[in-house]
Amino acid sequence: PTYLSQIGSLSFYFCSALTSIEIPSGVSSIGSSAFSYCSLLENVVFRGTKSPSFSGSIFLSTKVTSVKVTPIIWTHYFVIIQLLFFMND
Repeated sequence: PTYLSQIGSLSFYFCSALTSIEIPSGVSSIGSSAFSYCSLLENVVFRGTKSPSFSGSIFLSTKVTSVKVTPIIWTHYFVIIQLLFFMND
């Protein structure tokens, strides 16, 4: 939903049925381990122009290897690198 502004810590923790997610543009923060241990999660799309803040390993123990950002703007490349770095600590 477009009114979603944050995804809290552990929101989808161990959600084994989750295979893909689309994070709406209104999300400004993603909490620690929000998607960790979603073992089938592979595809992540972020639809926004401002990078969300995040903490901890939000994609720990998932199949996520990249995050698609649309629309692509240069500041997102840094966020993608951060997300990948913290995915599978």
